[in-house]
Parts: sequence; structure tokens; C-alpha cells
Amino acid sequence: MDKTIQIFDQAIIDSIDNYNSKNEETLEIMRREIVKVSTPLVPVREFVNVLPLIGEITEGHTENIYNHVIPMIKEQSISTIILDFSGVYRLNNEVIERCFNIASSLELLGIEPIITGVRSDLASMVIRFGHNIRSYRIYRNVHEALNALDF
Repeated sequence: MDKTIQIFDQAIIDSIDNYNSKNEETLEIMRREIVKVSTPLVPVREFVNVLPLIGEITEGHTENIYNHVIPMIKEQSISTIILDFSGVYRLNNEVIERCFNIASSLELLGIEPIITGVRSDLASMVIRFGHNIRSYRIYRNVHEALNALDF
């Protein structure tokens, strides 16, 4: 009887482990999809797109931008990208650093990054950690940035 209970217990444990493993795989796929949809590229004018950063920006978001969004920007011959931070509710210094590296990467590709939607808490973090923002055009919101682009 003990051997039967032991075999039954092991079968239950194995089933639970298998179920948890499949759930973890599904969750990871969902996390990757959430990152993709939270970094959309939105055309607003000819050669001008907005990259609204939404939610809690993580390393996964910035990796998605490096690996998928920047190549798409280059393929579409976009000349200006508005990086809009107004939908961001949490960042850390490492992610801020990566965001500025993204802006620098865009500049190296001949694409002008414009920064919008920076709240006071983000602004103080940027200044506190000594990030150089002098080379970027910065506006309160996307509307002001688009007005500034009118020729």
C-alpha cells in the first residue's frame, strides 16, 4: 500500500510540475507579446513616427526596441522619431541609460530623436544621474513637438 501511495504521489508531483512548466512557457510568451505591443511605432506624418513608451519600462522593452523597432524605423526611411514618455509610470536608472542609448543609436543612423512627455520625477532622475540631454529637442507633449516640426 505504501508503494502505491508513493507512486501515486510521484505521479501527482510530476503532473503538477509539467502543468507549471507549461504555464511558465505560456506566461513568458505573453510577457514578450506585452512588451511588443507596449512599444508600438505610430506614424503621425510623412517620415515622422511616435514611439510611445507605455507602462513600466523594463530591459525587455528596450531590448525589443533595439532588436525590432530600430530596424523597422531604418527600413521605413523614417527621419524623426518622437520618444514619448508620457505613458511611463516607472523607470530605473539602468533603463533610463538604455533609453538614452536608443536615442544615440537613432542619431547614429541619421534619425532625429525628439523627447516628449517627461514628468518631473523622470526629469529629476535624468539630472541626478548626469545624463546628457542637451543635444535633444525636448517638448512637453507630442502636440508641441509636432507643432515645432511644422515648416
